[in-house]
Amino acid sequence: MSNLPLPWTEKMKLLPEMFGIRLNEEPIYRVVKSDGAFEVRQYGELILASLTLENVNFDEFRNQAFPRLANYLFGQNRGKISMAMTSPVLHYNSGLQKWTMSFVMPSKYSLRNAPKPKDHDIRLEVMTPFEAVVVTFTGNNTLENIERHEQELTHWLAFKNDLKPEGKYLFAQYDGPFVIPFLKRNEVMVKLLSIH
Repeated sequence: MSNLPLPWTEKMKLLPEMFGIRLNEEPIYRVVKSDGAFEVRQYGELILASLTLENVNFDEFRNQAFPRLANYLFGQNRGKISMAMTSPVLHYNSGLQKWTMSFVMPSKYSLRNAPKPKDHDIRLEVMTPFEAVVVTFTGNNTLENIERHEQELTHWLAFKNDLKPEGKYLFAQYDGPFVIPFLKRNEVMVKLLSIH
């Protein structure tokens, strides 16, 4: 787990976040169309701090990846700069027992000015502007719950001839494990090749 103390600015967020009041910076997007829990969105460029782990199950992956990325964000970097936590935390299955987790960097950072990680397994990367279809849901972010909503999104897309998914499904987690489950915001998203 993390060997850095939680910055006081992050501690101040804990109580309101427990009740679903989100104070973290989130990526800006534009909703192109909506259909119940489903939305088509346009996002701008995002800078990500990402970590990939192999030969671990989903729970082990989250328990190991999150504190390492949090350490980077909270000052264990070459600039010793403490950055604010953002939302959501993204992750996806990148192979057999291989998972990737990404923190969206605060918007004031680019690849040029973001502090370099001390952890050699953490990489900084650009997610170029993209369009995605997203399904939003509440509850605990178990692998079973995530996979169920991936299936719902796949089923919804099957009837949308104008929306062509591209590649892997991403899971977006907006809240910590201590948040009341029915107040948690979770999303499954997939990038789109085109929107008509």
